[in-house]
Amino acid sequence: MKIKLFLVFTLLVAMACNTPRKLILSGDYDTAIVKLCRKLSRNPSKEENIILLERAYLGAQQQDLNRIDYLRKENSANNWVEINQIYKTIKQRQDLIRPLLPLHLATLNRNTNIKLIDVNEQLINSGNKAAAYYYTTATTLLKQGGKQEARTAYANLLQVNNYPNQYTDVPALLKQAKAQGTNYVLVRMRNSSTEQFPSTFEQDLLRMAVQNLNGEWVQYNSTQQEQVTYDYEIVAQIKQFVVSPEQNNAREFTETKEVQDGWEYVLDSKGNVKKDSLGNDIKRPKIKKISCQVKETHQLKSASILVDIAYFNLHTKQLIQTIPAKSDALFENWFTLIKGDVEACSEETKKKLKNKPMPFPTALELLAQCTETIKPAIKQALIDHKSLVAH
Repeated sequence: MKIKLFLVFTLLVAMACNTPRKLILSGDYDTAIVKLCRKLSRNPSKEENIILLERAYLGAQQQDLNRIDYLRKENSANNWVEINQIYKTIKQRQDLIRPLLPLHLATLNRNTNIKLIDVNEQLINSGNKAAAYYYTTATTLLKQGGKQEARTAYANLLQVNNYPNQYTDVPALLKQAKAQGTNYVLVRMRNSSTEQFPSTFEQDLLRMAVQNLNGEWVQYNSTQQEQVTYDYEIVAQIKQFVVSPEQNNAREFTETKEVQDGWEYVLDSKGNVKKDSLGNDIKRPKIKKISCQVKETHQLKSASILVDIAYFNLHTKQLIQTIPAKSDALFENWFTLIKGDVEACSEETKKKLKNKPMPFPTALELLAQCTETIKPAIKQALIDHKSLVAH
């Protein structure tokens, strides 16, 4: 109960802190204006809210106009972005209040001192200058020729489109900035092993490797494109294909069990058949021990492809990093042979009797398995190290 009361008290305090009067005192005029306009749209004659709206409006307008005056006097081209935004705020504020005017204070016998100003011309003028700032900054950056400069230029050109402007070459400049700021990466495969891989392996591997890897500023190609200057090269070099010998690892053991083999009479010390209280012969189960020789064989053969994924900076001709990748193929089979009485075997051994010896896969068959698993391994390595080609 105490916790609930505390929560209610906290909520009431928070609501009190967000009343229009509190908001005005803290300088949050526009939030106060939104709340007051909502209240006055329901009850336009409540003078307390009218006076608060007047105070909030005058405070907000004065604050914004002072800021604009300061920014103009500072005379910096990038200030036009903020100036334009302030004019937008003034227009939104006035559009919110306009439907409520005029607001009359009967006790003071006057209308509110809320005077709306026309900011359309200033909006257009500051918007043009903000667009000019972004455009000039972008074209200057593009002339510098760097990757990061081009990416910043691209962001600036997108901002130009947020304003009415006369720059008809913006689409072409955006295309130029995108091309100039993008890192182009060529991904290739090299086989340094002694094995011959299937003819489609390289195509399939490279296609999978670059699929869905492209980012905003990185473009991967698996085949070299004309008229593209590549920044990085990634070489997936198959170093070795290793195949283990065929192994038949066997272990032999004996399993025994005692089973009933008919009945036998119970004899006394003189060799006579014992009788029970009713005079019947006493007999008992006859037990015999059976056994079985078990040979359990584990067939095993494995193969591995070892790959080095090397990253090269083509501008500096330097190796950046080498990442190893590996793919394994494993053949395993267990089978069991017995000699003797199967009834002596445990239930576990009986289940294994269903398995049969299998022919070992060829090196070519294991190679085919490895090629299927090395593709996603290389792809994952490229995903994990995307940052190497992002700068």
